Amino acid sequence: MDNSKEIIRKRGLDVKLTLIAASIFLVFVGCASQQKSKLASDYRLRKQVVQLRRENRDLNDQLKALSEVKKKRAPDSQRIKESAFDDTLKSIMEIEGPRSEVSAEDHVFYDLALQAYKADQLEEVRRNLNLLRSVNPKSVFITEIQLYEAELLLRNGRNLEAVHIAQDVILSSKSALARIKGQLIKGVVYEKMNVNESAKESYLQVARKTDNSEIRLWALKALRRVRAPQREIAKRLPTKKVKQSERK
Repeated sequence: MDNSKEIIRKRGLDVKLTLIAASIFLVFVGCASQQKSKLASDYRLRKQVVQLRRENRDLNDQLKALSEVKKKRAPDSQRIKESAFDDTLKSIMEIEGPRSEVSAEDHVFYDLALQAYKADQLEEVRRNLNLLRSVNPKSVFITEIQLYEAELLLRNGRNLEAVHIAQDVILSSKSALARIKGQLIKGVVYEKMNVNESAKESYLQVARKTDNSEIRLWALKALRRVRAPQREIAKRLPTKKVKQSERK
């Protein structure tokens, strides 16, 4: 009798151990299956990323090639016109208005930024802008250097960055001249993006608000470029005397 009980107990124990081993095996198989599935999924994702990068590279190469073809096909007169357009805008950005007394330290950073701007050195303009901000966050020169930054961005085709900076100047600057320059840059961005209606509005604002004859003339020429109706220009621009601000 005792032997029978012992045999039954041992068999029950064997069954329990077998069940435990089977459970562990199933868990292991399940984990291995999940890991295998995850690895397969990761592999597919990596493969897709590689494919997308390859396609993006190919697309960039195609765009670059098209750009080069367009440049070669463009007549010399058009390239000269675009260069002159950029140069005249640059001269507008260098016009200075009256300002209150500023510290010699502010002037140092401004002069360095202006030299960098004239040499088309965007990163150097930004470096001096950041230095000036750290020394005097309220300097009147900050918005002027921002305009140099925006015009260089515009020159390099980075239109959205340029228009964001111009809008910041329009909203934050206490200088009427700086706000007008910001509006002018907005107009140029819209014009280059062929959004002529928005460009027209920006140029009209510039021509209406400026007292500087050079800026006003530039805006009027720009209005002709975006084909603003002469009747609308005459209606929205009051006749007024303009004065030539001192140029640096």
